[in-house]
Amino acid sequence: MVPMMKNPLWFLIALGIGSVVTGVIYAALKRPLDEQVEKEEEELDFDLDINIQ
Repeated sequence: MVPMMKNPLWFLIALGIGSVVTGVIYAALKRPLDEQVEKEEEELDFDLDINIQ
């Protein structure tokens, strides 16, 4: 499909820039959790015993 475009070079450049921007935004939003938050999440682990007779 790319070779059939009028400006395939600009398409590939735009695709690369979009990928980099997406990666940077994802990295900024997906920061590592604090140790305090990790401990709270571990404490919220539920252990449910369900018996079906």
